[in-house]
Amino acid sequence: MIYRVFLFIAFLMICLVVTGFVPLFTDTGSGSWYDQLQKPFLSFPGSLFGSVSMLFSLLIAFSGWSIWHSQDTKERRVALLFWIVQFILYGIWNGLFFVLRQPGMALLEILLLWFAIGGFVIAAWKVRRLAAFSFFFYWVWMTFVTLLNLNIWWQN
Repeated sequence: MIYRVFLFIAFLMICLVVTGFVPLFTDTGSGSWYDQLQKPFLSFPGSLFGSVSMLFSLLIAFSGWSIWHSQDTKERRVALLFWIVQFILYGIWNGLFFVLRQPGMALLEILLLWFAIGGFVIAAWKVRRLAAFSFFFYWVWMTFVTLLNLNIWWQN
């Protein structure tokens, strides 16, 4: 039992480091690069990214941890591979969009991320449905972020 709790904390800390690392180098406040971009009326303040990232860090960690503790099958290994790939792609997207300020490149990359998230949801559904269901909300959020990224690239 202690091992499972420790492993969940490890999954959570890894997720928080990735989602919390980029905001340290990102200025989304008033007068910042992000603040000055032309955005659609459905956009939100840049400060919301950090809060939402924390919530999804918890869901991402839970999903990965939950699959990790499932019976070792081919489906489990595929789900874990998608989890790792989407995790890496999420970090790259944050870097491209917020640090390098390249919404066009970030848009191309986020499409890969979106498919990797979908791959995880589909693969995880066969292993542990609660993990897939938890990740589904992240997929919906990233769909919105993808559309926002597209609109920002288009308008700027």
